[in-house]
Amino acid sequence: MRERRWHLIVPFCCAATGLVLGAVFSHNTALSLAALALSASSRLATSPLFWTLPTRTAPAQSSSATCTSRVPW
Repeated sequence: MRERRWHLIVPFCCAATGLVLGAVFSHNTALSLAALALSASSRLATSPLFWTLPTRTAPAQSSSATCTSRVPW
């Protein structure tokens, strides 16, 4: 679980850095675009890992599969 957290923390920090650099270099279009590309790619890299966190942290009884199996229809 620790490794998974670090694989989320590092790209999120890179995404935040990219957003800050995009604002800092707003006068230079090329650098601003590169910073925003860094931010977007870092954020998109975290999507698959982000959606695996609830299965690790939530108890098994609160999963959506158990909720939908109790629907009477």
